[in-house]
This record gives sequence, C-alpha cells and structure tokens, in this order.
Amino acid sequence: MAKHSSDNELEQLFTSYMGEELFLNQEGEWFHEGTRFTHKKLAQLFHRSIQWDEELEQYVLRIGRGRATFSHEGYVRFITSLSEGHDTLTAHFADGTTSPLLPEQVCMTTSPTATFILNAPSHPRARFTRTAHQQLLQHAESENSIRIGN
Repeated sequence: MAKHSSDNELEQLFTSYMGEELFLNQEGEWFHEGTRFTHKKLAQLFHRSIQWDEELEQYVLRIGRGRATFSHEGYVRFITSLSEGHDTLTAHFADGTTSPLLPEQVCMTTSPTATFILNAPSHPRARFTRTAHQQLLQHAESENSIRIGN
C-alpha cells in the first residue's frame, strides 16, 4: 500500500534525530545524555520498538507514529539470559521475547572482544550480554565446543 504524501509529512513531523543523545551500548543498556535507563519497562519498550527504517537507512525506535534515531555499538538485539529445559536452552531477549537456542545459529566473534553472537534468520544479529555469555560457557566441553542437551 503506497503512502500518501500527507502520511510522509506527518512522519517527518514526528521524527526525532537523537544521534548521540540516545545510545544503546554493547550490553543492551540504554542511555540518554550519558545517564543509564533505570526503568526496566521503558528499556524493554525501547528494545521492542527497534525497527529498520528504509528511508533513513538505519535502525530507529518506532513508537506509534513517531520514530527516533539512536546510536549503538553495532548490535541492536541482545540475549540477556538463558534458561534450561529438557535437552534445550532458551534464549531470553532484551525485548522480553524468548526463542529456542539453536547451536547452528551461534558463533563467536573476537573483535573487539570475544563474545557469542546469534545469527537467526529474519532477525538482526543478537549479541550475548555478559550474563548470557557466562551462562552459555557453562555448557562448554572444550575450547571449541559447547553441548546443549544430552
């Protein structure tokens, strides 16, 4: 469905170019003007509201008819913790959603520091936060292998 020019004009009125004022760090924590968000539900709303904006060619927060730009350190999706089930691990994301952790989707990056990344189809890469990283390491069999389930 094509947008009417009036819709596009209305969107422009509700665009906030926050740039460095609004920042998402590599641990999935939101900051405004250098101060970390302490309200968990607001941070979770922001995580749920991240969308790719074709017009701006960047990730934005999209809440209602408004959008806001923000800066980040290369990741916009985060695994905050893992929980164990029978022969499975479940990934808990910063936006409040969960998903089974499939071993073939997990990889490790070493730049700038070693961390685990989840490459799931139709989603941006998800970075394991420090807590989730440590929980995943509990399943390490060796330096090069992790066992999930029996």
